[in-house]
Amino acid sequence: MALQTSVVCPVFESITVFAGTQLHVTVLAFSCLTTTQCSIRSAVGGGSWLRMGGGVGATGVFFAAQPARRRQSESPTFLMLSVFALSRLLVDGNLGYSPGSCKAQVFNSSCMGNPDASMWSEGYDTGLGRAMNSGSDRKSARFAFLVAASACTVFWLTPVALSVGQTTDSSQTSKPALGQISGRVGRSDTGESIPKAEVELYPADSGTAKAAGRERIVRTGPDGTFLFPDLPAGTYGISVWRNGFSEVSLHEADQGRFVTLRPGQRVDSLTLRLRPTGVIAGQVSDEDREAVQGLEVMALRIKFRPGGRKQVSAAGQTVTDDLGNFRMANLQPGSYYVSAGGLIQHPMGATGLKQDPTGGAQYRNTFYPGTPALDEAQVVKVGPEATTNDIRFTVPTERNYAITGKVISAEARPVPKGAEVSCERVDAAGYTFGPVGDSVGLESDHSFKCSSLAAGDYTLRVKTTDAAGVEHELGFASVRVVDSNVNADIEIGRAAEVRGSVETPPGLSLAGKQITLETFWSGFHLLHRAPGIDAGGRFVITNIPPGEFTFTVSGAQGEESAYVKKAICGGRDYATRELTLAAGTTLDCDVTLSSDTGTIQGKVTDGEKSIRGLVVALIPESKDLRRTPRYTLTARTDVAGQYKIAGVIPGEYLLFAVPPSADDAYFAIDFPESQADIAERVKVDPSSTQAVNLKSSKLEQ
Repeated sequence: MALQTSVVCPVFESITVFAGTQLHVTVLAFSCLTTTQCSIRSAVGGGSWLRMGGGVGATGVFFAAQPARRRQSESPTFLMLSVFALSRLLVDGNLGYSPGSCKAQVFNSSCMGNPDASMWSEGYDTGLGRAMNSGSDRKSARFAFLVAASACTVFWLTPVALSVGQTTDSSQTSKPALGQISGRVGRSDTGESIPKAEVELYPADSGTAKAAGRERIVRTGPDGTFLFPDLPAGTYGISVWRNGFSEVSLHEADQGRFVTLRPGQRVDSLTLRLRPTGVIAGQVSDEDREAVQGLEVMALRIKFRPGGRKQVSAAGQTVTDDLGNFRMANLQPGSYYVSAGGLIQHPMGATGLKQDPTGGAQYRNTFYPGTPALDEAQVVKVGPEATTNDIRFTVPTERNYAITGKVISAEARPVPKGAEVSCERVDAAGYTFGPVGDSVGLESDHSFKCSSLAAGDYTLRVKTTDAAGVEHELGFASVRVVDSNVNADIEIGRAAEVRGSVETPPGLSLAGKQITLETFWSGFHLLHRAPGIDAGGRFVITNIPPGEFTFTVSGAQGEESAYVKKAICGGRDYATRELTLAAGTTLDCDVTLSSDTGTIQGKVTDGEKSIRGLVVALIPESKDLRRTPRYTLTARTDVAGQYKIAGVIPGEYLLFAVPPSADDAYFAIDFPESQADIAERVKVDPSSTQAVNLKSSKLEQ
């Protein structure tokens, strides 16, 4: 049943109710009289269809019913009327209707499946009969009836177009068959059923949403089973949640996909497995060993990226209580860093320990067991259904500062309206507490101020956002904050630029190729590309922010053979080392490309059994080359245990076949040394293809 209204009583009001495809019903409700509030709502689930507040009031309603139609007749016809009048104390908030029986719930969707005249008369008798219980009721009812009759006259004289002679017999119209999805939720370790898990089924596309409506949620029974009946055909996603377990979605499960339901199809064999989670608990104190209340604490997961960089993400977050204690639950088993610091969290916002025109103070961003450096932090292990207690550490206070300045217009490049400035901390992990990275607006004189900044290195950016939400960076500056506020101006158009020439061996075309500078910023690899390489082999990359970059080449999709063999800038080769650029730097480079890459392929087995879903990682023996993302390559084994790694730059490598991990540890710089016993040494010659099969003895169990 769909019911739509936005009109507030007391007024005349019209609501259209659709029940299946057999009947269109219009409800016209009026008058709340002495009541101050009333609303119309559906009775699905046993609620009242008209609810009033404020005590006694006279109310009238009447119905107009007509068959569903595909084409509307032009001939006017009659309006079917039933008048209800009532004046009584709304003891239970219902207008004389009992939610206990289907007949009394005239608007309950379960009653509307096959509407007929008897239902309307029974509904009328129930409501009116229960209402007329006293003389005062009958007097008020007569008054309401007169109001209703007056209203009815208006509608009676108004032609209403009904589809007489052109109705559709729904019994002859074939409806699409409905299907169902059912299954079971169990533990990932033991397979034991999980009761009371919340299973959500949601449409995966607009077409399914139109047919099925909003998401549906059920709870699993004692045996862990769930059922979603009466589902239209479409594509659905499923997610499951239960306290003490990590949330899982269907696309993370073995099926690896959403559920696509055909008309009338029953999908009854879904098995969703939840992983038991753990807890990290501890206490935070200040340098005087006093408990710190209201301090934000986070459990951080590290994910390694190609080149050995660490991407940091928050997997859990909480705030310390009055004793400085914290507890973070529902953490997936694995390795975490625990960090605390920043501002004190209050119900109305976050504040520092001190703030004045010259600066302020806040708690320093600190990693357990008490260091400001992520590389010095201690890993905290979390096990399933286990609590890791006694994570106690001290978070000292530190002064914070401000960066102020102006945005300066370059020649013929005025400061655009709506421009903003961001002051972003240069952090290898891409993670800090506090407002670092938030944008500030410009004053009328184009000045800006970034406040509450800890000591460190910052990149200042002037940027605008267009109507499509795309940011455009217009200028940069680099600032180091040590022990005082800093003033720095940003010039529009001030950025780094790299240009030069490109050479290729015979047979390698430059068509579609782009020279690219890749950087790791805020936990992600970002690319700054040249628009293309001209006919003379020249390229130029403009508007580059300050930072460290690696040369790469991109080409047509699926082309993996080309790579940067040499990149000579200022007499030094940056093909396998990072290039540091400052704002305003212009650099000329000679780039040489090659395409003599090799291919490694093979099969991973355990005895005679093929192993599916393993990660096969090819890692350079040289630690220096591991820091260049292009050199470390990975592949997954298929159902037959086969893998293939193409585009391998010639050199000496170590080959590993390992289970997938949440942190992608095989990208860590020291991974080969920690797993030396399962490594397979491989030498890749130019333009070669070789087969390397891995046995079970080479697998990490």
